[in-house]
Amino acid sequence: MQSEYLKKRLHKIWTSSEGLKNKEHNLTQANLDKILALKDKHHGQRCFIVGGSPSIKSLDLPKLNNEITFSVNRGYKNFDDKFTHSTYHVIQDKLLFEEDDITNEIPLDKFENLILYAGVNFKKESDKVIYYDYMHMMNFENKDFEPDLTKLLVEGYSVIYTCMQIACYMGFKDIYIIGVDLDFENIKGHSYADTKGEQRRGEKSVLNQHLMYEYIEKGVKFLNSLNINVYNASPVGHLDCMPRVRYEDLF
Repeated sequence: MQSEYLKKRLHKIWTSSEGLKNKEHNLTQANLDKILALKDKHHGQRCFIVGGSPSIKSLDLPKLNNEITFSVNRGYKNFDDKFTHSTYHVIQDKLLFEEDDITNEIPLDKFENLILYAGVNFKKESDKVIYYDYMHMMNFENKDFEPDLTKLLVEGYSVIYTCMQIACYMGFKDIYIIGVDLDFENIKGHSYADTKGEQRRGEKSVLNQHLMYEYIEKGVKFLNSLNINVYNASPVGHLDCMPRVRYEDLF
């Protein structure tokens, strides 16, 4: 009992008063019902997690229009008249709202669901929005991976890691990752034009690169233990903790 109390206290310490207020507003019973509806929704299917690294510009993205996809952060900036939408869009970085104020640029009509960290103030009401919560970097429960979206996910230094946990909850059998190069020393920025905040925060990504890799590697091992396959379909980069496949051969 005392241990649970301390965990909750630590979680609150790492969340601002504004973030706590947002969570109280967002984490409702109606939101929980939406999460529960996602459990094993895609059992046995495959999905693509689409990161924002510049390497995705070299891929034939319109092929994903007929696939189940997770785009992330400001990855909707890659949509055009050929690559038109994503099934799910996940945003974990609260600073995209607090510093960059992206609320009005998010194209809700391009997603089946917009999945947001519950500590943000989205300022819009939509049945498409689903909120989740996560443990901050101190990872006070000492977990490597959380397969239950109704619980606190593990931050893992990357929204890609969050997508892996959500994909597990949804029951996918094969997960293909593209646009996650993890080579911030040589490959700068995103596949779209960065905000000033993204440029500034990108400098920290260089420092956290090994931690991002470490957690993705842990996630791959956990998913493999459940007989879920994870592949890197990017043509470049350092994400070598999973088998590489050729993107072009998947269609």
